[in-house]
Amino acid sequence: MAHETAVRRADAQAAHGPVDPVRPAELAADGIGEVLDVFLVPESTQLGIGGNGRSVHLHCTDTEGEWLLELLPDRVGVARGHAKGDCVARGTASDLVVASGSPSGVDHAACGTVGAAV
Repeated sequence: MAHETAVRRADAQAAHGPVDPVRPAELAADGIGEVLDVFLVPESTQLGIGGNGRSVHLHCTDTEGEWLLELLPDRVGVARGHAKGDCVARGTASDLVVASGSPSGVDHAACGTVGAAV
């Protein structure tokens, strides 16, 4: 519930101005893991959402937290830990968790990306 509340707060703040970061960073990183494990993986499997085998590496810059998302033909696979992806999105855990649930609330300039879009 704390993750959902933090992302909804950021979304509401974004409608009126700057967004306060989700703190502590460990809460935000845990929220990223929850979004991936609880929502993305089961939904992609159930709906057959996937891709062409390319991958995205997510990297938190302010706390421990790294994931590799593999866009498999019939689902999205998620593995924790450092791995090389076709592209990488890195930023604070707060920016990454807010982007996962509320794209309007994230400062996209604060999240760096490297590599081609997948």
